[in-house]
Amino acid sequence: MTAKKLLAALAPFGAAVEGDELVPATDPPPELLASLAALHTGCRALLTGKRWFGSSVADGARPVVLELNPSVPVPSRIGLLCVEGDVVWDRVPVDAGHGTSPSFAPAWG
Repeated sequence: MTAKKLLAALAPFGAAVEGDELVPATDPPPELLASLAALHTGCRALLTGKRWFGSSVADGARPVVLELNPSVPVPSRIGLLCVEGDVVWDRVPVDAGHGTSPSFAPAWG
């Protein structure tokens, strides 16, 4: 799942941005909750027209900050996400399944 596809799936549930939060008007179905936990920042970026960023986590490799494309899976090395203007970065949930989840691309160097 990409942030763009997730936002489309959330459309019937009235997704909106309030401050720094993505807030659906009604509860989305349980099958979207894991993707929502991982990609809500990408949905906020799309709804607000702001840039979406990802940063690598401390994994012994050189740190990197990337501007992310909401239309493609998040690179697997990314562990922190934010929307342009956010004061803090959101940590990708541990159970997001880096490298195995369709929300994240296979490992990259």
